[in-house]
Amino acid sequence: AAYWQWRALADEATALQRVRDSRAKAFRVAQTRFDAGSSTTQDLERVRAELAAADADMADLPRRQALVANQIGALTGQAAAEMNLQASSLGAPPAIRAGLPSELLQRRPDLAQSLAQLRAATAQVGIAEAAFYPSIKLTGSFGYSSEDLGSLLSAPARLYNVGPSISLPLFEGGRNKANLASSKAQVDESLAVFRGRLLQALREVDDALAELQGRATVVEAQNRTLASSGQALTVARSRYDQGAVSYLDVTEAERTPLATERALAQLRGAQWAATAQLVKALGGGWTPQALGS
Repeated sequence: AAYWQWRALADEATALQRVRDSRAKAFRVAQTRFDAGSSTTQDLERVRAELAAADADMADLPRRQALVANQIGALTGQAAAEMNLQASSLGAPPAIRAGLPSELLQRRPDLAQSLAQLRAATAQVGIAEAAFYPSIKLTGSFGYSSEDLGSLLSAPARLYNVGPSISLPLFEGGRNKANLASSKAQVDESLAVFRGRLLQALREVDDALAELQGRATVVEAQNRTLASSGQALTVARSRYDQGAVSYLDVTEAERTPLATERALAQLRGAQWAATAQLVKALGGGWTPQALGS
């Protein structure tokens, strides 16, 4: 998450500089009007305060960048000053396709370890490793959390008594358990650990997908805001060129699109961080073919 936060800060810095430039120009115009006696002290001080706020945001940026760089350095074992962090702009994260299979969870080290312990405890031959996982789709329409996953997490007891559509052969009736009587206590302990870790893994996937869906919804709304406010700014600039309004009206029209650009920079960083969290929750290591990309 720290790396994506660093990249998002680069975009935010660009947006902040645009805000600061706009406020500085507005202040110069306001000062000229005040000196000419065509505006009030209140108008001038309002614009001055907005410029000071933009300066404060710009001044705080190096501190925020340093903190994130230190986090990255701690994770990579390098001093922040020795790292050559690139500050390139962030685009939209890759789309997550619908129908991701639960078998991707087999790549998780914690589940692989628990499953190895469970298989050692059962010492059964012919029970496929994939059969220990629920046969569900992790993602539904648009790459967000599927109904299968939501249903399973809303009733975690189903992991102990799953139906035909979510099949865990190890838990079906007593056929397999009958073969494990000699080491029942050890098997039950290993089984409980595996179930707990599987449920945690499913929750982490669902959390990451929910985060992605929530961020995407906000991004869509912000993009609509940016488009509408951009049109309003175009009108304000046209009217200014015609002499119908002052430049302060133009800077007022700039306020929303500039603030939205900054918000979008932060949201893009959050989207990439959530995507990375989903990769981690799925265990990583999967191929583009597995994701259908």
